[in-house]
Amino acid sequence: MKPDCLSARNLLLALAVALALGLVLWTATRTGPAPLPEPEVAQAQRRLPEPTVETPAVARSVIEVAADDSSPDPSTLEQVHGRVVDPAGAALPDLEIGVRSDDGEASSTAKSGPDGGFSLAADLPCLLVVVDPRWTTLRVGEVREDAPLEEALVVAAPAVVLAGVVVDRAERPLARARLWIRLDPAGLAALPLDPALGVSGAWTAASSSDGKFAFDRAPGVEGARLCTSLAGWRTDERALDLAAPDDLHIVLEPEEPAGPLLEGTVVHADGSPARGAHVSFGSATTETDSRGAFHLVCGWFEETTPLVAAARGFQPAVVAAYGSRLDPHARTLPTERLVLPGPALAIEGRLLGAGGDPCKGWRVALEDATELDPGGTLREVAEQEAGGRTEVRTDTDGSFRLEGLAARPYTLLAYGRNRLSHADIALRSEPIQAGSRGVILRAPDGLAVEPIRGRVLTLAGTPVPGVRLGLGRPAQPGSAAQFALQGRSRAVSGPDGRFEIGGAPAGLCFLVAASDALLPARIVLEPGARRTDLEIRVRQRRPLRFDGASASPHPDRVRALAAGGAPTAIWVLQDKIPVSAGIAPLVDGRSGPLAVGDEAREIAIYRGCVELGRVPIPAVSGESAVVVWP
Repeated sequence: MKPDCLSARNLLLALAVALALGLVLWTATRTGPAPLPEPEVAQAQRRLPEPTVETPAVARSVIEVAADDSSPDPSTLEQVHGRVVDPAGAALPDLEIGVRSDDGEASSTAKSGPDGGFSLAADLPCLLVVVDPRWTTLRVGEVREDAPLEEALVVAAPAVVLAGVVVDRAERPLARARLWIRLDPAGLAALPLDPALGVSGAWTAASSSDGKFAFDRAPGVEGARLCTSLAGWRTDERALDLAAPDDLHIVLEPEEPAGPLLEGTVVHADGSPARGAHVSFGSATTETDSRGAFHLVCGWFEETTPLVAAARGFQPAVVAAYGSRLDPHARTLPTERLVLPGPALAIEGRLLGAGGDPCKGWRVALEDATELDPGGTLREVAEQEAGGRTEVRTDTDGSFRLEGLAARPYTLLAYGRNRLSHADIALRSEPIQAGSRGVILRAPDGLAVEPIRGRVLTLAGTPVPGVRLGLGRPAQPGSAAQFALQGRSRAVSGPDGRFEIGGAPAGLCFLVAASDALLPARIVLEPGARRTDLEIRVRQRRPLRFDGASASPHPDRVRALAAGGAPTAIWVLQDKIPVSAGIAPLVDGRSGPLAVGDEAREIAIYRGCVELGRVPIPAVSGESAVVVWP
């Protein structure tokens, strides 16, 4: 072969190699670096080398979540309109209005115009609130998916800072007193305000260990009243002059004990006293003194109620089902000695996508935290009292850390939005032992599968038309988010009660049914469960109020009973979504707006842990019934 032919062939080969290398380099820059292999992922967490715990994702669901990397898909947003006014109905210009998320944060904001009108993009349904820190929201605006063009009305009032201290007669500070501001809607204006403003209050605070409390955005309106309650003490209620607020000095008077007296001590594992530890038994809470001693008057509790002691940085001491040991009519109880086992544990790891990419800004939560008052009204858990949080967000590398844990397994829920599919995903872990490091949670891609089909029926089996159905997010029992519709996968039941929801991914789904005339219902579709021919049973909403103010002493809580005396849910009509509870608290013997289902027959009345009596629930009517006792 001639030398010039060889040179030409070599040149062509070199060009081909160069083109191939260029193509490889261009592809690498487009797709980004390959994910680290599993061992390297575990080593990159800046912790002591320990075996990686691979927890399979066993569930997924379409849900709504406001996270750094999971903002709503712009193609699904609607332009909503509204108006913001003061309690007299006058327009409020130049106020920032935002969409309120489940965690109370606001996004997608807009400013009101000269006539109080505003317009912003939101994922329906949505709740609209005032974001401006100088103002507070009296009425939350609502835009529903079945009425996207309806104008939302937001009512706002100037916000004031309110602070003070709660003490006893000897000026000793009282910790963990619950404070709330209530308004009389009838005394404000002819505008419709939220039912929660009537008694339960929309502004709450709690006194700290030094008895101090503060409200950052109290409503600066006439007719505001401050209520202060603490188990074992008489409720204090007073009118507020919020136009010129001064530091408040609230002195609580002791009341006749409504339950047994429980005394004891809390110590560390080495026997030293645990000063300032939180001790909880149902509705009753207190803190230990310098010797680790506590004195607690038992209030509401059930057989399943635990006795819990917790101190920041230490594992909580939990005596499960302590309520099953006690006689509610006893005067005193045997002394208890609670031992904090040792330093609090943690679970830490990373949340990764199917391809190994980190899931930034997703939420990771404890599904089975230790409730302090199961079946009651308190929502605190032992892990929070030990200095942890029940829910955290993942960092930029997908890492998370949950602290304040006891030496037991926990199940985790993680949820957020997939970047590529724009689907909102949930996954549930297998139980993970507290103290585990290097945990890897895998988020699926969220690809849609077969539609969810079924019927909405009454308890008697009658089809129910016009019910809104959709997918919900993982939520703690007793929170408004438990029955909130999330995302765009929605349907309305037809004349025969049938519905179909498309676009739902495989795995775990939370199906929610809601209607203004019904109590919300929620069923869980487990991974691999049947998704056709479903039945979701709903109950008629029977609104009521309880009035036991003429009784002496006043009752402090009520519960609903079905036929045969079996407990059934009682609902607090709080904000826009009813909240299910085992009991409903009373203030001076009166309740706020409540509701029961059509299976409820009686109201049981309590003071502390002692039942005072029962009264029948009136028949179903179009208006809220008033149950008076005695």
